[in-house]
Amino acid sequence: MPDATRETPTDRQRAIVIAVGNLKGGTGKSTIAVNLACALAASGHPSVVIDADPQHTATRWMRRGVLPAQLYETAPLRDLEQAPAWMDEIHEIGAAQAFVVIDLPAVLGATLGAALLVADLVLVPAAASGLDLSATTRTLHRIAKAEDERDGTPIPSLVVPTRVESGWFRDGGLRRMRIRVPVAMAPPIRHSPLFAEAFDAADWIGGYAPRSAAHRDIMRLMRSILQRVTEAAPAPKQTPSISAITAPNLAA
Repeated sequence: MPDATRETPTDRQRAIVIAVGNLKGGTGKSTIAVNLACALAASGHPSVVIDADPQHTATRWMRRGVLPAQLYETAPLRDLEQAPAWMDEIHEIGAAQAFVVIDLPAVLGATLGAALLVADLVLVPAAASGLDLSATTRTLHRIAKAEDERDGTPIPSLVVPTRVESGWFRDGGLRRMRIRVPVAMAPPIRHSPLFAEAFDAADWIGGYAPRSAAHRDIMRLMRSILQRVTEAAPAPKQTPSISAITAPNLAA
């Protein structure tokens, strides 16, 4: 990794931090994190995946192959005392990257709280099922709490419809999601066995099945995110001090 000590935050645009999470497992979180980071890297935007999920799906996916994005393994935070050092580590990793994509655990806790404090964008993968939408609502409530902890600074969030099946309401349940979800939605990721096959092959979807519908979905998601962060053009910001945040709020 390039020596970040040669640059200061004012010398270059800092990395965009994208947190990917939902308070329910099995929503396609790691699939989004790995494939999005690889799509960004393959498109000329150096990217790293931070695997903060104790399931380590992203690590098992990326460690076995040679992918466009880098992998950084980190253990979930055991307690709030580790949060400041963890957040500093995220910024150090991002010094040599254009994007940092954090694969979050599907539980409330210090890791989720700390990630929301440094995130420029939060992606919430969710299927159209009642259980997924209920967990998605709870996740969005936690993001709203983090905005208060960031002195009211908005945290841009997108719900990413995943495993979308055609035929249900003729749109895979997307209309139901738009009614239930109070934030903007990203382009959907349709159900495809190619994602599981790419995992088995230790490859990302663009390497395993280029120009497939699954690959096109990931690229469409990537382009929508690039457009969003370009329009936002975040300036260097001060990360909120952990000492100024109450422990119950950070982990709740």
